[in-house]
Amino acid sequence: MKGPRPQSCVSLSLFFVSFAALAAEPGEMTYVQTVRNAAKSSAAPAIKDLLHPTATAISPDGRNLYVTAENGGALLAFSREAATGAVTYIGVRKNGADRVARMTSPHALAIAPSGDRVIVASNAEATLTEFVLRPHTGEPLFRGRLAGGEGGVSGLDGVCALTFSPDGTELYALAHGGDAMSVFAFDQTGDLAFRQSLRQGTDGVGGLRTPRSLAVSPDGRHIYIASFLDDTLTLVERGPAGGLAARGPAIAGAAPVPPNPIAISISPDGAFVYLVSYKDNALRVYARDPVSGVLTQSAAVDAGTSGFDALFQPTAMVMSPDGRYVYLAGIGRHAVSSFARDPQSGGLSPRQRFAMGQPGIDGLNGPSALSLSPDIGGLYVLCRGDNSMAVFSIDSDGDGLSNGLDNDGVPDTAVGNGDSDGEGIANRDDPQAGPPN
Repeated sequence: MKGPRPQSCVSLSLFFVSFAALAAEPGEMTYVQTVRNAAKSSAAPAIKDLLHPTATAISPDGRNLYVTAENGGALLAFSREAATGAVTYIGVRKNGADRVARMTSPHALAIAPSGDRVIVASNAEATLTEFVLRPHTGEPLFRGRLAGGEGGVSGLDGVCALTFSPDGTELYALAHGGDAMSVFAFDQTGDLAFRQSLRQGTDGVGGLRTPRSLAVSPDGRHIYIASFLDDTLTLVERGPAGGLAARGPAIAGAAPVPPNPIAISISPDGAFVYLVSYKDNALRVYARDPVSGVLTQSAAVDAGTSGFDALFQPTAMVMSPDGRYVYLAGIGRHAVSSFARDPQSGGLSPRQRFAMGQPGIDGLNGPSALSLSPDIGGLYVLCRGDNSMAVFSIDSDGDGLSNGLDNDGVPDTAVGNGDSDGEGIANRDDPQAGPPN
């Protein structure tokens, strides 16, 4: 879904909720702010490139958030306030500047578990652009690039999803244009290098026609790939010494996969897999065999179930790192919903719902991607319909405070902002340093 081009005069809207107003209910979400393109102010650099946002990710320490904007050819960087979950724009790395090239349509990104690299995939050029993240500021600095068809690299046509293995040694790139999943790893010099590609119809590989999303088991042994047009869920196994092998349908007895599977998540203990399907507006819960990786359906709900209307044309799903909560977004109702999760049964119970037009809510026109902070203190919703990002704080422990705060009200992490050299990126560790030439 493509929304109208934002007006440059729109200012960055901020709404901060006092801690006393936060309900002391575990998992409670509170709307904080909506970020859009804005006119330059004295408080922060101007946002100009948040056009058709496609993916977002948060650094492991929770200090920074990054967004890819497909129509802006840009990687936008934000600092994140632990106390409220609010974000402040600090700058951009854009195609055609600061040594960045062949990144005209960035569609996916992933941050290494080590927190020192971010990888951006661009559809038009079939490239992976690598940035190193400067310590203390999170400023992305161009490091290198890999391109499909060069140096033996393949399987990067139309990359729609990127994710690292839990141990951070491998990067998986899912390409709907190439019907493939490719594997990359950092070599001894620290460079990202191509390792392997699994492609539909090659070496007996099936179930990879127009793949849409993937998830890796917590132990790193199994990868699940949902293919949108094939209506398949494919199991891929990772060998002890590395290397991947497709094992066929992931569901026991080759049971049918719901039509147009679009998002997949795995519980932190690896016991359950959650699959959302676009066409039938439904969510399936599967019990997972930890040895074979095979799945058996244990529950199902759809958009007609009370409290689950975010499943009307669902687009995204994310689970909290502790496995206690699941968050869903859907464009059918322009809504985001939260659910409490039973770790024993894997079942979900509706908690809250926020939708476009709801009093006190700015945005949520076409929610298409979600990210959750590692401290479970903030939920970030990209909305393509109006080129924006909505921010919610989360009180996951029920103490009446955002989870970024201790009980004494002091932020767990102090995050500041400052672009002292005027180059559009905050440089708190080196005020005079600018981007590379």
